[in-house]
Amino acid sequence: DSNAAYQLALMGHITTNPAFFKLSAAILDDWSSTLKRITGADAVLCAGLAPFKLINAAELLRAGYPDWQQASIRRCAQFLRAVVLPVLRNFAPFANGNWDTAALKTTMSIAIFTQDDALFDSVLSYYMHGCGDGSLEHYIYPNGQCQESGRDQQHTQLGLAHMGDCCEMAWQQGLD
Repeated sequence: DSNAAYQLALMGHITTNPAFFKLSAAILDDWSSTLKRITGADAVLCAGLAPFKLINAAELLRAGYPDWQQASIRRCAQFLRAVVLPVLRNFAPFANGNWDTAALKTTMSIAIFTQDDALFDSVLSYYMHGCGDGSLEHYIYPNGQCQESGRDQQHTQLGLAHMGDCCEMAWQQGLD
């Protein structure tokens, strides 16, 4: 559903066909009005991966689909704050770097969507100097290897992609 919501919102922008936006909005509205908790041993990983695309869809809808009602936007923001953010609030310093980087990028995107400057600043601080394996200081070693390098290429690239997503979001917020 996260992929569908994002891809539909993107297609709405590309084609200017409001039907794509409407379907994307329906997915966001359904999830934000239904999901109440993310639990389980992999909760941080789940909350770090899937909601990122939902948030990107929400940003695209807010920017390009005036029929997405303010009440839906507020409900989406509340869903992100009340359901997703509590799972990610302390990132994932207990796990491998990719859990941590996924938590970082989704928390940063929540901060941007909800316009929470304090949350954004806390993510940025953790990204640079946090205690977990996903912070810049711990993910990329002085020799150029990554925290996930000994695992496999896919996981190494995934973590770097998460970190790159954070850099792009910060860039779009005016930070270099």
